[in-house]
Amino acid sequence: MQGLLRRQGRTLLLICAFFAFASPIKAQNTAPEESEGESGARSGVVINLPPNPTLPSVDQLLVVDVQRILEQSLAVQSIQNQLTAARQSFQAEMRAREAALQERDRELASQRAAMDAGAFQAERDRLASDLASLQDDIRVWFRAHDQAQNLALRQAQQTLLRIVSEIAQTRGAVIVIPKSSIVLVQPNLDITEEALQRLNRDLPSLPEPVLPGGSAAIGGGEGEED
Repeated sequence: MQGLLRRQGRTLLLICAFFAFASPIKAQNTAPEESEGESGARSGVVINLPPNPTLPSVDQLLVVDVQRILEQSLAVQSIQNQLTAARQSFQAEMRAREAALQERDRELASQRAAMDAGAFQAERDRLASDLASLQDDIRVWFRAHDQAQNLALRQAQQTLLRIVSEIAQTRGAVIVIPKSSIVLVQPNLDITEEALQRLNRDLPSLPEPVLPGGSAAIGGGEGEED
């Protein structure tokens, strides 16, 4: 396989589940205790296979922490801060609109005895229509918010994939493994820091996300979605 790669003049880059972020799972042992004999019987059979020269050697493997890179990317952090500020502003506006509707509802209830049935029902219908409009605006806005966030993340991922490919070709690696899939790794095989520095250099910023209302998200902070 290595001879074929050299003849083609390129490096085969195999990225195993490159953008799959595995969450740590704490396993609990709920099985009954086994005797030493039973444990040995269930431990399986170890087969020593002969060396395979076609398999990549250790120095042809690299490891990268994709999740850490995206979390510490200057461009991604900037977008997250802008979206958070926009989300806080939007939520404040929606709470004000909701409070106004609630006040209208209370006023209408207090005036019910003095209103004829037709006028009262017309006001109730207008109130219900305004509430439905509020709910639609919230759904549309958060859909656009999520799309903007996903677009920014995809742009960062694409740039990072190119950077990791270039690093692998330079080092003659044929496999790049996500760090979330391994337990221990030699520091010289971990390209996370190098890839992060190059990502910040090549992609220092991303276009500001434009959300419903025609204004781009600007600022920072953290808020809670309703």
